[in-house]
Amino acid sequence: MRTREKFYAFVVIAAICFAMIGCERSDTKQARILAPRLRHLYQSWAADGRPDPIDTAKYITSSTDRYHVFTNVVTVASNVFHCRFAVRAASRFTTPGVLAITDERVILWVGDNSGEVTVAPETKQPFNQ
Repeated sequence: MRTREKFYAFVVIAAICFAMIGCERSDTKQARILAPRLRHLYQSWAADGRPDPIDTAKYITSSTDRYHVFTNVVTVASNVFHCRFAVRAASRFTTPGVLAITDERVILWVGDNSGEVTVAPETKQPFNQ
């Protein structure tokens, strides 16, 4: 009976460890969550005829994150990206900055402090390291 109890204890501890790892917050994971929402915002706005001024609340109706117009031009290596929208979600990210979508339909991470830019952060290794 002791062996069975040890086995069950091991299984419970392993399950808790896997749950903790799965719940760990990472910037890449959060980018994967928010990137589709930015794409939806961009696509809905484009399908609506690209109205100006832009009311992001018309396209993102239920969110605690701050979506806004973000018209910076960002150059990475020899690539020029024209940002259109961004989301600032301080509670989600460990690194201060914004996740943006460009007119080229590329997702970028733009850091507040360093100005560091990561192209397609939702597909890469964690960008807070």
